[in-house]
Order: sequence, then C-alpha cells, then structure tokens
Amino acid sequence: MLIATLLFGAWGAEEAGAFVRVGAGLAVVGDSFAPLGRVVVDVLPLWFITLSVDAEYWLFSASSHQLLPFMALSLPLIFPVTLGAAPIVTLSSQGVGVVPATLAIKGGLGLFVGPFGVFGEMLVIVSAPQSFVDGIFFAAGVTVGL
Repeated sequence: MLIATLLFGAWGAEEAGAFVRVGAGLAVVGDSFAPLGRVVVDVLPLWFITLSVDAEYWLFSASSHQLLPFMALSLPLIFPVTLGAAPIVTLSSQGVGVVPATLAIKGGLGLFVGPFGVFGEMLVIVSAPQSFVDGIFFAAGVTVGL
C-alpha cells in the first residue's frame, strides 16, 4: 500500500510540476509590527500532502533581518493547513549567522482564490536556555502563485 501511494504520488508530482508562490505580509512582534517577504516552492506536490521550501524574510529594523528557511508540509483541506520547522538565520551589518540551538516551528492556514492566497500563521520559537528569546509570533499576508 505504501509503495502504491508513493508511486501514485510521484506520478502526480510529475504531472503537476513545481508550484511557486511569492508574497508579503506583516508579523506581530511584541508591541510592534515587522514586514515580511515570503517565497514558497513546492518540492514534492502529492495529491494528499505537499512538501515545500517556504522561506520567509523578516525585517525587524534597518540593521536587523532574519531568514527562516522552513521545510513545510501542507495538507489540501478546505483551508490548506501548513506545518513547518526552520533554523533562524540572522542577517545584519555584522554578518550572516545561524542562531545556535534554536528552531522556529510554524503552523498556518491559507485560503486560495484563483492565483491569490491569503495566509495566517503562528510561529513558536524554541531555543536552548540563553540562546535566543523564546516566544510566539503571529503573521498574516497575501501571496500570488506563479
């Protein structure tokens, strides 16, 4: 059964090809807001689940940015559900680095209307003590499919 599912999924992925979505949104960070950009590339689109690279670029200030390269799984329900995990890559005037012992986990809901999509997500930052600030962040935005 598993082999049949994998074979059928591989056949469906070959028919569908990769799907790319780009967009922008706004995240709630403490008492302020941070704009974000998003690029989603469906790597393995099966009929029941899709594996994607979902990169988000958060702009906290002119000198502090973060890249979150999520590996995400999406389920095509009435509202598509997405679950993903990513390391946190900091980009600043001091250089580029990965925040050690820290992981961003996200859960999101989407709604597609033609080529446009609306997304809402919650991010939970999990880190070892004194590595990074733990927290929960909310983000929402719009994407367009290419």
